[in-house]
Amino acid sequence: MSEPDVAKFLTELDYIEAERGEFNGHASMTMVLDEFDRVLLNLRDDKPEILYPNHWAILGGSAETGESPILAARRELAEEIGPAVEEFGDFEHFCSVIDRDGHRHLVSVFTTRTTLPSTEFTLTEGQEIKFFSFEELDKIRITPFVRQVLRAYHAQQKQHRGSSGRGVDTRDAG
Repeated sequence: MSEPDVAKFLTELDYIEAERGEFNGHASMTMVLDEFDRVLLNLRDDKPEILYPNHWAILGGSAETGESPILAARRELAEEIGPAVEEFGDFEHFCSVIDRDGHRHLVSVFTTRTTLPSTEFTLTEGQEIKFFSFEELDKIRITPFVRQVLRAYHAQQKQHRGSSGRGVDTRDAG
């Protein structure tokens, strides 16, 4: 795994453990973004046997044996929100990280885009799905791992917009 494949918030230990294969399995998650750059989150069930019940998270789950990260991401989305996934844009790899707060899986995180409202999805897992702006994320309970991923993504997007000149006031101050 090369450094560009891993989010910048990882420590050197994360890189070493990923290279050595010191994790318990593979998983995939997908940040579904709408045309307003809001992210689709799923309110996890209120079950004591799951990690972080009643917390919001991005969609995803464990990969099946021999399944590639991208296929796992697509399958998990189809299982969790139904066939509307076929309407999504391309899937882009954002990062791969070890989930230290969960099952110690090596998690591949993807992004995709949709113009569909959340009402077009068929919720099959969790209590609710909803789009949130990045500004709203600090006001809700999000799993720690997902909060880290979302913050890293948002910081990267802000930096990218700034370096491309979009979203930055370039008028003379005088």
